Amino acid sequence: MEWAGKGVLERGGDAILRRFPLPRIEYGRRGTVRAGPSPEGLVRLPPLPEPSQFEQEVPIMMALLPLALPLALPPQEAVPVPAQDAEFFSMYVADAADMFRHPKDQALLAALRLVDDRLKELPGDIPDMPPLPPAVFDLATHLLVGEKTIHIGNLADAPAGSPFPLYVQLAMKEGDAERAADMHQSIRDLVAGFGVELPPAENGMTPIPVPAPVEVLFGQQGGDFVVTAGKTEIRPIGLEGTGLPPGVAPSLLMHIDYAHFLDLMFSGMAMEAPNQAEEMRNMMSLLGVDDLVFDMAAGSNADNTFTMLTMPGYGKVMRETGVAPERTLTAADLALVPRDATWASVGAFNLRGTIESILTGLGPMLEGQGIGDPVEMLQGMTGFHLYEDIVDNFGSTWGLYASDTTGGGGLLSIVAFVELSDAQRLRQTQERVTDMIDGLGEMEAEGYVRVRDWEHGGAQLASLTFPGLPVPFEPTIVTTATHLFISATPQGAVAAVEQASGRNGSLVERPDFQAQLPGRVEGAYAVSFMDSKRLIRDGYGMTSLLCSALVNGTRSRMNLERDAGVILPSYHELAAGAKATVSLARVVGDDYVQVTQSDPSVLVNVASFAGLVGSSPMLALVPLVFFGVREEMQTAAIPMEYALEPIPDETPADQDD
Repeated sequence: MEWAGKGVLERGGDAILRRFPLPRIEYGRRGTVRAGPSPEGLVRLPPLPEPSQFEQEVPIMMALLPLALPLALPPQEAVPVPAQDAEFFSMYVADAADMFRHPKDQALLAALRLVDDRLKELPGDIPDMPPLPPAVFDLATHLLVGEKTIHIGNLADAPAGSPFPLYVQLAMKEGDAERAADMHQSIRDLVAGFGVELPPAENGMTPIPVPAPVEVLFGQQGGDFVVTAGKTEIRPIGLEGTGLPPGVAPSLLMHIDYAHFLDLMFSGMAMEAPNQAEEMRNMMSLLGVDDLVFDMAAGSNADNTFTMLTMPGYGKVMRETGVAPERTLTAADLALVPRDATWASVGAFNLRGTIESILTGLGPMLEGQGIGDPVEMLQGMTGFHLYEDIVDNFGSTWGLYASDTTGGGGLLSIVAFVELSDAQRLRQTQERVTDMIDGLGEMEAEGYVRVRDWEHGGAQLASLTFPGLPVPFEPTIVTTATHLFISATPQGAVAAVEQASGRNGSLVERPDFQAQLPGRVEGAYAVSFMDSKRLIRDGYGMTSLLCSALVNGTRSRMNLERDAGVILPSYHELAAGAKATVSLARVVGDDYVQVTQSDPSVLVNVASFAGLVGSSPMLALVPLVFFGVREEMQTAAIPMEYALEPIPDETPADQDD
């Protein structure tokens, strides 16, 4: 099955827009095969067996949970189809000159161009290193800063028992066939100089006579110098139809087919534990993480850098699985973010639908562990009903930001908020939680842990305190008639309440936010913002260290004239005119699309991101929530007994505020 034009594929009667002209086949997921000239666009396989108890794969499954969206299709009779290679990763990277075009990045580009000269000095710096032809260093330099494409995929005809049943391809754009042929011949001469006899080249490609599960070749294809393992045909990555604005050429393209990546993972597992691999595949199908595709395109012009992230078909999946929010964002939702925010993210969500989807996918595994209804189990353990007491009291929007208003713009100024659908019911739940914490604090901490209830401006606040102990931490929760706010400090909580009252300016009033906003807020699922000019202040030092490392690495102790000098502009020069980074995500047809506009300078964006991590280092730990390291779980279910001591109805009088 081939892509045509911009890559519109008929799949099950639905047209799905792809960004790159790549072949695609899917087999064994949710009991289906999608490929080939089937009249309905679908060929079905029998259902996989019901999952049994998981063993050591449980940590892997838990790491993949954030991607979970259950989508099960009924099984039908299987029809065999020819096996085809399945690409799960491809990337295009433009030449460094196209990526670093902004005037603020020109000194950085000049330093990168000195890498080639530095590499050619290495034989003189490394004892006993044999002389190498210039083509080797040209190849290394091109690999670093040149235009190139990378392809990785699963081989349909891989040798039986191969530990790596995949192909890997690297194509470096030399510009013309003669240059690519010269590179090919230079590498042949280099290998021959080491006494290795190479077979004659066929169709411009030379096989490498090394033991490997797949054939490895290098050589010339058109104007490209290529190195490929597993297959020789390299499909071009289309540079059109990327979704970038007219006149903006892509500097980076990336395609990830998560389904085919899972195929590789499962094939490796099947060699050691076929039954468990089958169980794992079935669970991934139930969770719906077996059919995700990510397409990314980035490019810039004189005014902005544009980034497009598309998940084809994901919008439709959200609707069909019940995880789509009941409403999208409005400007009023962003008004909760102060005008002086250093960064912010606001989004719409369906918390109950997401939790129910995950629990549905986990159902067979939980049953294997003796857990029938986890919601009832939680209620029996804590007395709280997950939905009635907590989840159903939340609305459809959430937010997270840091600002000067709430504490100086750093880590302790971070505020999180959630829209409420039933504030009164949530207050009742909060009172029960407060009683539980106070009771446990009295019994287990001798009263050194306690919740302080107080009021400000008509809002109810609760701070976790440590009476008598100099603990530098006082997280606070605020409940208003419409929102729940969580802050690391009481001062931040008070500021968040005042911001919600509408007395102060908001993010939507900022000219730099409006100038970079790629569309209307109304109808969006998520909006994010970074004040690049402000964040450069915190990230400039780290960026300076990185630039100095590059400059020192390209300097020569033998040729003192080769020196890139100062490649990072001064702080005020770099920050002058720096544009904010603003992202907006919405569903377009059946696709989930996120568009980002940022400053056209690479150094500006690097410094602002370094400032984000530097001012709020906890944000760097967010990925660990999804890919955390866990100890292996026991292979058998371990019965557990829970006993909660009764909480006193009244708190001792000497503990009252």
